[in-house]
Amino acid sequence: MNRPSFSTPSAVWLWRVSLILVILAISLIRHLNVLSVMWVYVVWFGSGLVLGILVDILDKRVLLKKYQDPQATSTQPVTSSLLFYLSLIPLSLFVITSSGSALGAGLILGLWVAVLSDFVTAPNSDFIRLNYLYQLKRPLTDVQTTWLIRGGFFWLLLLTILAMF
Repeated sequence: MNRPSFSTPSAVWLWRVSLILVILAISLIRHLNVLSVMWVYVVWFGSGLVLGILVDILDKRVLLKKYQDPQATSTQPVTSSLLFYLSLIPLSLFVITSSGSALGAGLILGLWVAVLSDFVTAPNSDFIRLNYLYQLKRPLTDVQTTWLIRGGFFWLLLLTILAMF
């Protein structure tokens, strides 16, 4: 299955900014009646969204050079590993439902925005397998990759709804 190529840097940022705006819009709609009191929540939440994306960028551009083994032929960033994704699922549910922190909720949602924008802007399923799901023993098919991305968006929507209540 050939997917349209969204792999340009501007497309990645377009996805990230649009997802952040949707999440912020949902947050504002939820708190519209008490916005004069809750503006601090929206500021902390928005700051967390930006910090979540910055964590992903810093890991891929700066921190990778710090923990990269010189003898290794290829080292992947921590935020691109399957173990990171699997640990992010229960961690995100805990932070969103139990912490009560707007900054923490925004940080987790920002990480999910970064992960999903990377998946959506990947040129094909092989690129996703080689760069993000390289720890899997068997490759995913195009249909499985599509369902993985859909499931990620559903999880992000669910977390966004949980964060607002």
